[in-house]
Amino acid sequence: MKHAFTLIELLVVMAIIAILAALLMPALERARESARRAVCVGQMRQVAFATHLYAEAHKGRTPVAQPYEWWPARWNSYLGLEVIWWPDYYPDGCFFGPALLVHTDFLPAPEVLYCPSVRQREYAFDGYYGWGEIGPAMPDGTRQAAGCNAYISSTYYYRCSRGWPLAVASMRDMSNPPYIFNTHNDRGTYALMADLFSTPGWNHIEGYNTLYLDGAVLWVADKDAHVPAVTGWVHYGQFETSWLTYFDRD
Repeated sequence: MKHAFTLIELLVVMAIIAILAALLMPALERARESARRAVCVGQMRQVAFATHLYAEAHKGRTPVAQPYEWWPARWNSYLGLEVIWWPDYYPDGCFFGPALLVHTDFLPAPEVLYCPSVRQREYAFDGYYGWGEIGPAMPDGTRQAAGCNAYISSTYYYRCSRGWPLAVASMRDMSNPPYIFNTHNDRGTYALMADLFSTPGWNHIEGYNTLYLDGAVLWVADKDAHVPAVTGWVHYGQFETSWLTYFDRD
């Protein structure tokens, strides 16, 4: 004679399954995040390779902005902010840092400028602020018509200089701008790119993948949130202090 499950037995089984799922979910999420961090490292290495190819073609200088003559472009680039393309004032837009690598064909895939762990989905590759299918090759009006922001952001900070030039707005020698990282002369322990650290947990939890001028990609742990939240557009001193204090290697 077959024995049918009673309601109580079914509820017990369901409770056990729910408990096991609750125990396994955090472990599965950690495993997924570990995989995403590994992908992020690979993307940064692609940017490192492209940066060094670009530098070899430009007397060791890392990419800053194109066109360089527009002083806000230099300002944004020196800070190392996340904006990578801005269409204003120039018909073809203004490319910053890693976007210039894409624009000059040293970095063929703009997707690598977007961390797979980004939690603000509007900043993902196909998000409102992302490169997506209608990147800089398309006019600004097309982007806005498609529900995208006028300028494009990355989910990484890309730092182009080793200090803040006070005369940034009045530079005249555009062929040899000062303070720009140079792979031939500068020590490789300067941080070149990092996960967005203006907001803790924006990409990864408890730390940041960081690319260095020598091509190394290392994990900068920040379990206790020591890296302060800053707004680079306003508080340059805080922003540069974060690079120097928490990301540059000794």
